[in-house]
Amino acid sequence: MGFQRMPLAARRQQLAQARARAEERRLLLADTDSYTDSDLFEQLVREGRNPFPAASGAEYEQMLATDALPDQADAIDELIADLPDHLGSRLLRPHPVRIGIIADQFLYSSLEGLADLVPLTPGNWRDHVDDVDLFMITSAWRGLNQEWFGLSRGSWVRRLVMDEMVPVFRDAGVPIVYYSKEDPPNFDVFLPLATVADHVYTTADTKLKDYRSKCAGAESFGVMSFGVNPFHHNPVGSRRRRLDRIMFAGSWHRHKYQLRRKAGTAIFQGILDADRELIIFDRNFDLGMAKYAFPHMLMPHIAPSISHERLLKLQRITDISVNLNSVVGSMTMYANRVVELQAMGAYVISNYNAGVNDRFPTVFMAESAIDVAHQLQTLDPERMYRAQMAGLRTVFSAHTAHRHLGAMLDAIGLPTASLAPRVAVTGPEAAAREFCERQSLPGLEVLAQDQLSAAAETADVVIPVSEGVEYGLHHAEDLLNGFVYTDSDFITKSTSLIDGEIGSATEHDRVSEARPELSAIWVDSPSFGAYIRDGVVNGLGYAIDPFEFALAGSGDLTLPSREPDFEDAETAQPRATDARLSVIVPVYNNGRYLRDKCFSSLRRSSIFSDMEILLVDDGSTDPETVDLLARLSRGTDRVRWLRNAPGGSGSASRPRNQGLAAASAEYVTYLDPDNEAVNDGFARLFEMITESGVDFAIGDMSKRKGMPKHVANAKMLKKYLVDNEDGTHSPTPTSLADIRFTPMSIQALVANTEWLRSLGLTQPVGAVGQDSYFFQQMLYYARRIQILPIVIHVYYAAVSTSTVNTISPNFFRKYLPLEKSRSAWLREVGLMDEYVETRYEAFLKGWHLPRLKQVLPEDYDEAVSLLQQINDMYDFTEWTDEELRTIFGGREDDAVTPGETVSAG
Repeated sequence: MGFQRMPLAARRQQLAQARARAEERRLLLADTDSYTDSDLFEQLVREGRNPFPAASGAEYEQMLATDALPDQADAIDELIADLPDHLGSRLLRPHPVRIGIIADQFLYSSLEGLADLVPLTPGNWRDHVDDVDLFMITSAWRGLNQEWFGLSRGSWVRRLVMDEMVPVFRDAGVPIVYYSKEDPPNFDVFLPLATVADHVYTTADTKLKDYRSKCAGAESFGVMSFGVNPFHHNPVGSRRRRLDRIMFAGSWHRHKYQLRRKAGTAIFQGILDADRELIIFDRNFDLGMAKYAFPHMLMPHIAPSISHERLLKLQRITDISVNLNSVVGSMTMYANRVVELQAMGAYVISNYNAGVNDRFPTVFMAESAIDVAHQLQTLDPERMYRAQMAGLRTVFSAHTAHRHLGAMLDAIGLPTASLAPRVAVTGPEAAAREFCERQSLPGLEVLAQDQLSAAAETADVVIPVSEGVEYGLHHAEDLLNGFVYTDSDFITKSTSLIDGEIGSATEHDRVSEARPELSAIWVDSPSFGAYIRDGVVNGLGYAIDPFEFALAGSGDLTLPSREPDFEDAETAQPRATDARLSVIVPVYNNGRYLRDKCFSSLRRSSIFSDMEILLVDDGSTDPETVDLLARLSRGTDRVRWLRNAPGGSGSASRPRNQGLAAASAEYVTYLDPDNEAVNDGFARLFEMITESGVDFAIGDMSKRKGMPKHVANAKMLKKYLVDNEDGTHSPTPTSLADIRFTPMSIQALVANTEWLRSLGLTQPVGAVGQDSYFFQQMLYYARRIQILPIVIHVYYAAVSTSTVNTISPNFFRKYLPLEKSRSAWLREVGLMDEYVETRYEAFLKGWHLPRLKQVLPEDYDEAVSLLQQINDMYDFTEWTDEELRTIFGGREDDAVTPGETVSAG
């Protein structure tokens, strides 16, 4: 029965009741308040329609029929009619092996054309025992044509594989590989198949230990992540037209993957808040099942699913796509979509996954709806295009299925086809040598111009260069990748940026001629013969993007200037500026994250125009990092580049100290290059501190390593601070001890610059963990502070290059200067007893002891010796933990061996 016309007060009451039901039933799982405050919710209530997610399949079908978008197939066909499926590959040659495979369509397609695949069925497998080099069993739910339906259960097809096929192939001398793309959630489902294999591979590094435990008969174990296949995933024709909308093609799970649902809701809410067009192709649209029902707020944006072939081409011309990972904590297992979308030239918005964060920094990982909305509102077309091309480069350089399959075949002992052609550079000798020294592509050789006629003896590809061109670091790498996803005689850079037509329809498409100094030419082709004969490049070519080069002062204006554009970090001082917040970013060889993590998060801040961003380079030796620092310092007047001599000091302390000395703004904060500022938190802290005049304002942190962890700084602090009448808070002499010296992120606070400098504090140079100690001192000396219970800073702890993820004796050595300074300070201020009583042993047990167990056996004694030196600074002997007592004060016969755990009982 519909809602009838009623007085305004009654309608308001009805709305309130509906909102209360939404909260009670928790049907929306995340952002309930956002939805129940939305125009859509009020409209549905006003019209007497159900505003909640479907409670049954029939109800969901009715919602889709009423609110969802119509079938898009006809409109899509018009958009993609002229797009080729692919343009082949000049560089990619199939691995010379014949693989008998049991697989579903997805995995089969990802490997198709990369080796000689023989689909095995219950009816034909005996015919191929003697003509395959490898028998590959994968975690297939159904097979290519339903022939392996039941393989995931104890059905007859599983018994066929385990009891008949495996013994027969093994007797024939054919190696047997098990490969799971369904880990970790379906590890147990397919595990019996792994137990009979010679070699066990998984997409999830987190399951290797379990496989080693359960598959005692296997010879080897490994990881093979998802990769792209250029015969299916490529950017060909992607610039003929661009769709300025945001697309998601996939499924929704109300019954599982809670983190995925929560993150997905925030992403979609942010897209709607940014007033961007959103379309969702619901993979399960035709099933009409409530457990797959999308949140009701998304109903007007849902469309029926489309064929995989249509989808691939549509994704190719769509600017922005959403990816949702069901697995969070793995460094190697993530949704295959995140790799495929980048290969097709998309800008990707995704929820968190450790591997995506580590391997694909250009993927925007959303913390909240606010961040999504701000990112979309501040992402101009050129920056988006650059990010798209950086993602495409990463994928085709390191994450092709051909490369991943080759690594597995090589480990098993089977032959492979290389993806590493011989590349020569020709042109004026000085220009050619300088080019080779600067490029990210390794193995370049200089070829004199008078030797071009014999180039085929030493090279597969020749890159002509000119003195009149400034080349970016990735110029050669981009050109070579073009040969991976097209079968072309030459690859060239587009000149659309020079011509003022960036994003031209001629980019990522066939061309018949090009400038030699912007091209790479396949030696064994007619185009190379024409180049030798006439000095021209023409024939069967392909043009890529317009970045990574500049001609005579035009072209890519973000390229580093040949003249230094930095200040000496040792002598840098504050300068006259209109900036109100200085952000200190310590940098050392981590440029691949700086632009798309740290700097991108600052750029989307509502107070970006009020910032002074101090990029303090500790002496990077990585060309990509130095290159990026130069680009960023030229890209906006908000950036200052402070540089130390190459070599590094060992930690972020020196650049942080230098940044504080040089900060020009009234307020200051910190942000590491591989972390992000979120929720517009710096703006909110800035507002609090300017209105209240406190020494610093601090919020919460989110730590990402495995499962996300909310570090509630504000909640903890509030318990042990004195509330002032003006709404501020004051620490007491015991506040630091009351919070048990718990460290809090200096990247989640904004401080008064003059006050902070007046304390005369320095972070110990060369030390790690120094920011935690720095916060302890800040809290001790603060007179008044403010707290904000929202996440300000995301700390990505699972990064392969992070100091704290590389455990050697040097890790413990870097704690010596920290603990020397901290122990002296604690004695000076009279807090040593409280620190030892409340934190010292717990810190050693929770932080150092697990890492001690990760060092190599040959390094163990040295690591223990370093920890004993630290303990000498505190002179602690009253151990309650047996392991620590054994290390620091036990008998010689109680010694702990590496990796062994001493029982506390």
